[in-house]
Amino acid sequence: MDGVIIRVAVADDVVDLRLVEPDDFRSFHVEAKEAQELARAGERLLDVDGGPDGPMACAVPITLIRELAGERAADPDWHTGLEQMISYAGSKGWLLERGTAVRAHVKIA
Repeated sequence: MDGVIIRVAVADDVVDLRLVEPDDFRSFHVEAKEAQELARAGERLLDVDGGPDGPMACAVPITLIRELAGERAADPDWHTGLEQMISYAGSKGWLLERGTAVRAHVKIA
């Protein structure tokens, strides 16, 4: 298991965001095949930070995580896991946008 992943894909000018491994709260990141895909998802992913090899981190709104979880977000156990992940992120200084977004490492796969 790789943790909670938000996978970004762009096809035919449509940005697709998917939540992968939504029940594994031990890790969190955003991945895309190309850095340009992240730029296209900029309306949904906030503050994409660039590095010499492309984006290295971004802020993911907590509401987006819940939205991408779909029906799973209504599960009390899933909700507890998400809240624990958010609390841990806060303890590390990874909450952004006044606590409404989580800083995520970006992987270009």
